[in-house]
Amino acid sequence: MKHTESDHSQPEQRKKSLDLWPVMPLLVGGLSLFVGGLVLVGWAFDITLLTSILPIWVAMKANTALAFILAGVTLLASAPLFALYVRFQGDFVKIINNS
Repeated sequence: MKHTESDHSQPEQRKKSLDLWPVMPLLVGGLSLFVGGLVLVGWAFDITLLTSILPIWVAMKANTALAFILAGVTLLASAPLFALYVRFQGDFVKIINNS
């Protein structure tokens, strides 16, 4: 069986696609937080465009928008990159307190 260039490039492509996984909670969490925030702003200022994309569609309720925000915060807090950031901040505070 002959090996072609495409056989050798598959692991490279697979490795590149897996590099996106640590960033996914940040992207999805940020999007969820953003959408929930927009809907709550729409409810607060009575902006129909922000509570419902089209006038014929059912508007997202405020409690659902709050659930989107809480889910976004949870996803952001569970992200490996965010955990590294929080750990760094904690170490920084320890350094400041010890000096």
